[in-house]
Amino acid sequence: MRKQKRRCQSSLTFENLWQEWLDTKLFITGKSRKMEGMGDEEIFKSLPADERKALLVKKDDFAAKAGIENSVRAVMSREICSCSFYYFLT
Repeated sequence: MRKQKRRCQSSLTFENLWQEWLDTKLFITGKSRKMEGMGDEEIFKSLPADERKALLVKKDDFAAKAGIENSVRAVMSREICSCSFYYFLT
């Protein structure tokens, strides 16, 4: 039970850090491309498909480095994927 709780907390922490990284990246991208005033989702949607995919591939890279690769893929297949704009690729 304790191990499962830690894994859950680690996944949640990872998701929060990932979302913060993505939000920051989108903010910087929007600012450099004169998209100020647009929200994160609008900025993400306006990026070319290859740039959107490259941002999302980073999530797997970060997860692998953190040693939670399998947890992230499982989570991404559920509702959290919408938090990281994953659904815009489909």
